[in-house]
Amino acid sequence: MGISLQLRRASVEEFNSIGHGADDLMEFVLTEDEALFDLPSLTDVDKAWHGIHFLLTGSGSAEPWPAGFLFSGTERGADWGMGPARFLSVKEVQEVCQHLNSLPSTVVADRLNLKAMKEQDIYPDMWDEDYDVTLDYLSHYFNELKTFVCDAARANEVIVMAFI
Repeated sequence: MGISLQLRRASVEEFNSIGHGADDLMEFVLTEDEALFDLPSLTDVDKAWHGIHFLLTGSGSAEPWPAGFLFSGTERGADWGMGPARFLSVKEVQEVCQHLNSLPSTVVADRLNLKAMKEQDIYPDMWDEDYDVTLDYLSHYFNELKTFVCDAARANEVIVMAFI
């Protein structure tokens, strides 16, 4: 199974209507409403999250803002095993979008270093596999994530994230 990262966009109004109970924010991002699964307000970057973080920061650990945004955000609620849900404010989402847009279109290929990823224990432990397959995998999720974040930035939305 493994650990994936799910993200959901929300208007400020919708975000402010989420309760402050221990599970409310996590339940929002981990929606079981199948009608939302194919909408642009919800995305899952599968197990590529740590690889993308490495490509953005050069490290597997938390790094400075905004490159390390996947490990950032304000925590709220209970820990469901992989930490509590976190959210990025509208301003933070806009800063992340600006950062992602400042990167060259070749960022994934330029920074992909399978040996370093293996040495730093970047999750999941698959970085000794075929370079082209890994490049395609990470490029797909990086581009999907960039589009998701920048669409949220243009719409002045909050992003809620949870590792599952």
